[in-house]
Amino acid sequence: MALVLHVAQPALTQQLRQLEDELGVQLLRRSAQGVFSTDAGKVFYERAQAILKQVADAQAAVVQSAERPSGSVTPGLPHSISRVLTALDKPSLGILMCIKDFFAWEN
Repeated sequence: MALVLHVAQPALTQQLRQLEDELGVQLLRRSAQGVFSTDAGKVFYERAQAILKQVADAQAAVVQSAERPSGSVTPGLPHSISRVLTALDKPSLGILMCIKDFFAWEN
């Protein structure tokens, strides 16, 4: 495990013991046959995996929003132009255009 995480075994052991002390439960059972998860360790692992997925999803959403702006645009244009622009409405791109005809005397 320490090799996979690129840390020294004593450092990993120390971090794990600190975490167990902080939580007040044993996460791993160590024996001559190896190291095994306790029930608490399995619960902690599942929750930690869910949190890591949420972080990854949040990062992806932020990157996507920066790369591909979305929102709605509502220009007020003369009828002759608004008919042309209506053809450009592409909800599949994440952009919704709400085009409204208006006359010069309207605000």
